[in-house]
Amino acid sequence: MSRKSQEPTVCPKPSPRPERELARVRVLADELADLEARVAAVRAQRNKAMLDARRAGATGQHLADAAGIDRRNVTEVLRSATPE
Repeated sequence: MSRKSQEPTVCPKPSPRPERELARVRVLADELADLEARVAAVRAQRNKAMLDARRAGATGQHLADAAGIDRRNVTEVLRSATPE
């Protein structure tokens, strides 16, 4: 029984470089990096607000409802919040 070997299909490298398409990738990558930084900043603010609410007497369920997260994630969020 003979077994055919299957070589992976390799796309030839384009020549010249597709600069227009690469420029679009760069623009979108920069935009994504900016958005990710903004998300991280807002998440840190939310986490701090949750910590403040907890100190004011909010229960884990109150925090979960307010933040729109599962109750089981509240403890982890509170751990990650850095108090001022």
